[in-house]
Amino acid sequence: MVHLRRLRTRLTLITGLLVVLVLGGVAVYVDLGDTDVTVSTPPWWVVVSVIVGVTAVLVLVVWLIIGWMMRPVVLSQRFQRDFLADAAHELRTPLAVIQASVSHALARPKDVADYVRALAEIRAAAERASTGVLLLLDFSRIETGSLELVRAPLRLDLLAEEVVASAVAGGAQAELLSATPAVVDADYALLRHAMDNVLRNAVDRADHVRVAVTTKDGEVVITITDDGPGFHPNLLPHIFRRFTRGDTRGHGIGLAFVRSVLVLHGGRVEAANRPEGGAEVRLLLPLSDAP
Repeated sequence: MVHLRRLRTRLTLITGLLVVLVLGGVAVYVDLGDTDVTVSTPPWWVVVSVIVGVTAVLVLVVWLIIGWMMRPVVLSQRFQRDFLADAAHELRTPLAVIQASVSHALARPKDVADYVRALAEIRAAAERASTGVLLLLDFSRIETGSLELVRAPLRLDLLAEEVVASAVAGGAQAELLSATPAVVDADYALLRHAMDNVLRNAVDRADHVRVAVTTKDGEVVITITDDGPGFHPNLLPHIFRRFTRGDTRGHGIGLAFVRSVLVLHGGRVEAANRPEGGAEVRLLLPLSDAP
């Protein structure tokens, strides 16, 4: 609101200046036309043309200034709108699962096993909601540039082992095929979050997931492959945009978050469908210069 008030004040001043200049030009022309002093006055159409030209230039300048001054407001409003949309999108499915589980449990008397099953579903939905909120907060901080990386030498082969072990502990069929020792300068927590998202996305859609860590041309390449249905051909070009996903599972901004994290570290992410079936996601990061 303060920014808008300042904008209105400056716009009023600029408009007033424009009016003064135009009226001043007209007054000078009239005075010169009525005076008895011998002055070489230009034809009326020249004066009018100059006034129109000056007015057009001033209007253009005012328009550019207004656009420049309004840009922070527009970006702020757009970010707030996107943040609310993200939050609603991330929380909608977990809340629906919780509501359905509670309603089913309260519908009629059940044995202990049914209640335990319902509570397990509620806990899983709550964990998903918590993960989605943390993902959303990190993503919003990246988008606004308020996230400060805590860089340190990081062994990506060891990080891959952690991520795969965590997925296996959660019941996923995942394995680490190879892990070439590779060091990068990265934010551990942020990169771990990104790798968790890629692996979770694969596990949700496939029976078996494989991870490999290799190095090539000064980069470390983390390849995640699965035996699932792969990416829909129409969605593949947009797979790293927000809310692009092939079904109702997974996070709507998960892969968009992964891309933002990789770009923030000077890397990139690629996705493709394998000829033999399944999907492949490759995370590429520059190797550290440290020995």
